[in-house]
Amino acid sequence: KINNSTILDRAIKVALNSKIFDKIFINSDSNAYLLNSKKFKYCYPYKREKKLSSNNIFLIDVIKDMIKKEKLPDDYNIGIILATSLLNKPTHVKKAFKKFKKNKFKTGVVSVTEYETPIQLAHYLNKNGELIPYFPRDYNFSTRSTDHKKCYKFNESIVFNTVRNLKKQNTLIGKKPIPYIMEVKESLVLDYKYQLNIARKLLK
Repeated sequence: KINNSTILDRAIKVALNSKIFDKIFINSDSNAYLLNSKKFKYCYPYKREKKLSSNNIFLIDVIKDMIKKEKLPDDYNIGIILATSLLNKPTHVKKAFKKFKKNKFKTGVVSVTEYETPIQLAHYLNKNGELIPYFPRDYNFSTRSTDHKKCYKFNESIVFNTVRNLKKQNTLIGKKPIPYIMEVKESLVLDYKYQLNIARKLLK
């Protein structure tokens, strides 16, 4: 919980307060979460199969399964909000949707944030446990961050796309999506407990 609200409730409120959705599916394999979501207007609990709930399942497969079971038409527009994006706000959802709409719903929109350290300076461990530059050509060119192009990553917050596109994709992001850029400080994702503690302090 954050400020006496679960992260799922927070995500639902973000969706509701963006005021752009006709219907909000709560996709989970938890009966408790689904039952709790019924207290919100416009929310429809969707029970995910257990086989689609393990850690080795890709989110695109979860979305495709729901599209199929709910018989959603190809021209249906879908917005995906991940509950583990702790600092997401309705304004972010509205701005991302505005980009999607501006492009006439042809290409998906994905929220991203800049890598704090350029990926060109990344290392990996070889079989001897030694650090080796992952991109040796870029690394040897310069180790100054400002000498490298900015790179972005999906910040696990927002995705907009059509059913037609999502059915064809093998990944949630797809090919050549339009980025909705969020700041690093807005892109806190819950993977570890310390991140939850940070969110609690920021959202006091």
